[in-house]
Amino acid sequence: MNTFRANADRAKNAIIFIGIVTSLKMIYLIFNIVDLDLYKRVVEQGVYTMEEIENSDFRNLTYFVVYVIVYIFSAIAFIMWFRRAYYNLKNLGVRTSCDEGWAAGAWFVPIMNLFRPYQIMRELYQVSDMYIKSKDENHKPNKLIFVGWWWALWIFTGVFYRILNEVIDNTEYTEHLIVITNMEIVINLIMIPLAICTIRVIKDYVKIEERMKELYNTSFEKDEDQVIAVTGESVYSIGIK
Repeated sequence: MNTFRANADRAKNAIIFIGIVTSLKMIYLIFNIVDLDLYKRVVEQGVYTMEEIENSDFRNLTYFVVYVIVYIFSAIAFIMWFRRAYYNLKNLGVRTSCDEGWAAGAWFVPIMNLFRPYQIMRELYQVSDMYIKSKDENHKPNKLIFVGWWWALWIFTGVFYRILNEVIDNTEYTEHLIVITNMEIVINLIMIPLAICTIRVIKDYVKIEERMKELYNTSFEKDEDQVIAVTGESVYSIGIK
């Protein structure tokens, strides 16, 4: 007997942590705007105090530590949900392109992490479409628009981060801090629609997964009833003999 493991709580945890990460990014956006004003005053030899600079450094350091911790938990929560979703799909008896372990491992393999997670997410939607359609002729195909935007924004953010890190590594003057801060503002703004798309993808698939579970349980109950009926007939026949 195939098992369909509960995944709603994992989806909920992933959404909560993604929401917290997004909130932190919005807070950091405010920090960016405050820092940008400070850096401009420093470059233009305007009025500023050492206390402002120290407060900025402390604020950014504190934010960085908190953000990294929350982001790690967010990534773990998302991957746990993602892997369980792929496990459930595979365990329905349908054919999948790879083992469920790749739903987690693909994120950490260079080059492969540029396309494999997206392929698996598309597969979740497309294969579940086929499964539901086989049980329910009135089923309408799942829309992949948010899946596409989710991955496009994820890749764009990753590339932008890589460029930002290169700029940071080559920073020598205060003027560069203005460029870096402006880039961070852009990234923080992009992270908002990325988070919205990610949450939408998770929520949409939770509904799909619940529908598959419902159809699977219904199908299993019918099969079980048939087995009981057949077994009963066999016992009755044996009794007659």
